[in-house]
Amino acid sequence: MNPQPVEARVRKRLPHTWHAFFGRFGRLTPIQGQVAAPIVGGEPVMAIAPTASGKTEAVLAPLLERVYGPELGWEGLRVLVISPTRALCNDLMRRLRQPVERCRLRIEVKSGDSSHFNAQNPPDILITTPESLDSMLCRRPKALRSVCAIMIDELHLLASAPRGDQLQCLLARLSKVATEAVQICAASATVPNAQAVASAFLGPEARIEAATRGPGGRKQRQIEAELDEVEALTAAAAAIEARFIAKPGQKLLVFANSRTQVETLAAEMGKNQQLAGRVYAHHGSLSRAERLRSERGFLDAPSAVCVATLTLEIGVDIGDVDQVILLAPPPNVASLLQRVGRGNRRGDLTRVWCLYSGDFERLRFEHLLECARNGDFFADTVPFRPSVVAQQALSLLFQNPARWVSARALHARLPASGLSRLAVEDCGAILTQMTADGWLREDSKGRLLAEDKAVKAYEAGRMHVNFHVENDLQVVDATTGRAVGRIRLDSGARGRLKRGESLSVSLGGQRRQVTSLSSHRITVRSGSGKAGEQAGGFISREAPRYSFGLAQSLAHFLGLPPNTILVDHSDDKWHLVHFWGSIWGRLLEGVLRASKGRRIHLRPHPFITPMMPGLLPSEGQGLGTPAEIRLWAQMAIEGDLMGFAKMLEPGPMLSSVPAPIVLRWVTEAMDFDRFVPLAANVRVVKGPWQALVQAKHGQSEPEEENADVDL
Repeated sequence: MNPQPVEARVRKRLPHTWHAFFGRFGRLTPIQGQVAAPIVGGEPVMAIAPTASGKTEAVLAPLLERVYGPELGWEGLRVLVISPTRALCNDLMRRLRQPVERCRLRIEVKSGDSSHFNAQNPPDILITTPESLDSMLCRRPKALRSVCAIMIDELHLLASAPRGDQLQCLLARLSKVATEAVQICAASATVPNAQAVASAFLGPEARIEAATRGPGGRKQRQIEAELDEVEALTAAAAAIEARFIAKPGQKLLVFANSRTQVETLAAEMGKNQQLAGRVYAHHGSLSRAERLRSERGFLDAPSAVCVATLTLEIGVDIGDVDQVILLAPPPNVASLLQRVGRGNRRGDLTRVWCLYSGDFERLRFEHLLECARNGDFFADTVPFRPSVVAQQALSLLFQNPARWVSARALHARLPASGLSRLAVEDCGAILTQMTADGWLREDSKGRLLAEDKAVKAYEAGRMHVNFHVENDLQVVDATTGRAVGRIRLDSGARGRLKRGESLSVSLGGQRRQVTSLSSHRITVRSGSGKAGEQAGGFISREAPRYSFGLAQSLAHFLGLPPNTILVDHSDDKWHLVHFWGSIWGRLLEGVLRASKGRRIHLRPHPFITPMMPGLLPSEGQGLGTPAEIRLWAQMAIEGDLMGFAKMLEPGPMLSSVPAPIVLRWVTEAMDFDRFVPLAANVRVVKGPWQALVQAKHGQSEPEEENADVDL
């Protein structure tokens, strides 16, 4: 299609926002041409497009056109832009301030980093996070009455997470506060189950507009993947240093799967004088100031290395990246594409260097690249989390000027995904449990009011979050008084400090000498830590789930039938090797234990589980009849209910949900109707697990893999 007619039509649709948002560009991207008309027409639209396609502007410009048009005299806050993270809020503000001001409108940010909000003189457009929106609904609901349009940016980062369930609740609550119907639109990268996600957040009438081409209408980008083996982190650091030095002037972005790996790599590379001052670290335990320092330093540097966790998977502006380096495979296809997509964003080719340890990690890399090529994501879906209802009960209580909450009011403000699973009686049971837990108390009229525990959470702002707040120590620089980040010290390190021994911690890629320790704070002197005395770590988190679909696809990649279970006896140890993913892998072991009458004690792993010989299934037969397997699966879940629940990312208020409701939720997530037939028809094979991996590699040994993917 000739692009000129498309641009002419869009320009006609956007007479008041065209120049501000698109006037400086020669052409529209495909997604910008697709979504303008339906959004201006008032439809709820989810725009799906590759990285750097201008998705945000594509949605926001027509939203503003519809809301304001020639009438710029509206009073009050009219448009919300909801972003998954504070860093992305700040990034959006940098991008959107100028075009919004050209439209003679005001835009501001309200998040944990920028908490100021003047309800008496609100902006026209507010960029915020789900947590800050929760706070506003709770504390200043009147300021949201004038809202008539919402844009959710990077929706795929919220979908199927506790914060996504929370946002669905907030949207339902906002619809009862707003004085007119609210149009909800979203921008997203490729998302599994797009129609279901769009319906959950935008409503049943949601329209999906997907563009498979990026800026300039170019085709899907090609990934050029290079795979190399490294045996240890020190070897990985040396390899990255050598590549950086061999080609001066390049910028490398390294992704690791843990904060400890980030710190170790950054500190190791920082020892090299040729990299001094050019190595940056970025992860969630660093303070906001330190993260911004890394972002801006890497952005402005003509040549540098940045080592990060998933905190830089999403679109914080760090400039052009010459090459992305992955230290070990990411947990899923979406994460692979997010990480790889940060490199060479304006070109048709992005290069990634995959560093693996052992044949199995290489196999996983090769498999993830093939899934990316085929557009297969295999994401797990988790039913609406009842723990979010407990959190919302507190928020709703403080929204009420009378400061009480009821089961009926709580139920009436649940989204469709919650209403289909929870009755008014369930909400009442959750409130009763919250009363027993000390969150609520009942007055003489039978109303549920806030107990001191809830008041303190309200005053501290902790009640608005649906992720676990870390209970570790703040690290403060003794010279500047500036917070560097947060870290955990074990009892051994604390003991050495009490004995007067020297101790240092690594944070932000720097060794820092510990000068003092209190119950909540570590004071350090930067740049003075000595080698060999490193201490400290980070709060461990539940490992990312490896989905059943992705694990089954890996079995197919190896040439195995999907119902195969391997019994491996090597190195004088027995292992059960399955391709059922994290959740069903845990359930599989639970079924085996329950079938043998053993106490449930599980060690979940998405593929390989150490097993005692007495628990191993017999070769060549299923695990039992369907009726037996269903019974054993239920016994396994009941015997380790909280263990299964934690794998589903329940949020911090799981303990305030009665056990029968948790059991019902977990059982639904386990999907017995799919699990039972597979377990009943299992094919058990004895043999060395590693031989399969080596045989796969023996078929071909490619040094590079190319895949055309939608980034």
